[in-house]
Amino acid sequence: MNTDVFAIGLPWAPSAQDGSSTETTPGGAVRRFLGGPENRLVRTAVEALDHPHPPWNPVVFYGPTATGKSHLAAGLLARWKQSHPDSQVITTTGADFSRMVTTAARRGEPVDFMSMWQSVDALLIDNLHELANFPSAQEQLVLRLDELIASDRLVLATCVGNPLENFSLTRRLVSRLSSGLLVPVEPPSAATRQALALHFAMQHQVDMTAAAAKQLAEAFSTNLPELQGMLLELFAREFGAAPQLGKMRRIDSLAARRFISAKVTGRTPTLQAISSAAARYYQVKITDLRGPSRRQSIVAARDAGIYLARKLTKSSFATIGKHFGGRDHTTIMHSIQKLETRRKREAATQSALDELERLIQRQAQ
Repeated sequence: MNTDVFAIGLPWAPSAQDGSSTETTPGGAVRRFLGGPENRLVRTAVEALDHPHPPWNPVVFYGPTATGKSHLAAGLLARWKQSHPDSQVITTTGADFSRMVTTAARRGEPVDFMSMWQSVDALLIDNLHELANFPSAQEQLVLRLDELIASDRLVLATCVGNPLENFSLTRRLVSRLSSGLLVPVEPPSAATRQALALHFAMQHQVDMTAAAAKQLAEAFSTNLPELQGMLLELFAREFGAAPQLGKMRRIDSLAARRFISAKVTGRTPTLQAISSAAARYYQVKITDLRGPSRRQSIVAARDAGIYLARKLTKSSFATIGKHFGGRDHTTIMHSIQKLETRRKREAATQSALDELERLIQRQAQ
């Protein structure tokens, strides 16, 4: 196995079912963050956080969705709690924080952060990008960060994309975040995926050749959970529900090619499947995508559906327009161009499109 692949043990404490801020407590099953050379800075940050007085504060983990940022940050907070058993730690999200601030403002009530956070020793704010377009909530967070950092309280955060490149975050908030350590969390490279495939196969008592692992790693640019899911599917196809007695469980190049061929020749998604997936992802009704509503969530879902319909099916602008409520082909072209511009400027938009595309492709297989 590649010696550059490393594992970070994380004591895990799941958050409340309703997604509200909760105190993180030690205990629970030990999980791991697995990384390779592309995530060397992650290991550096973790080693620094193990010191009694970490040299950086705050520490922000950023990158695409499904790379393990939230898992890593929450696990590190639980690990820090184990080293500071008498401390009080809190987790929240960008959406929860902005909701708390905007709800209070709507009611004309101040948010009493002093009584809420005065005993906090460490804070994790997950999904900072959810604060986009909420400048008042961002300003409140800046004030809270100043208080926590000035009193040497640990702050961890996660964000889709580099905060320095997120034009929806205020300069003051980006300045506070960049005063600490910004840690990119990258998807595993092909070499790392190959090493992880061999390691995962060994855990399942499967003899996988290096050539087969390389073929699988190069064929599928996936994150670790998806890679593990595909390997389990491969094992099930090759060995059935349970291994046969006396039969060697082995994955060679032929088995890998057979599996890759079966996965790559999946069906092209239909326009209906794409629009349905977009509606579910953005939590709107599919009929809204075909209607005239300009509500932000509906427009986002409609634009994403139109963009991916063109990308994944190569249907004409007129055909896509007819499917999405009889819209003119120029409207479809404008929607695609608009989202293409946003995709290049905003990492969060790119990440959402990538995640939605993966969901659509998985359903089409």
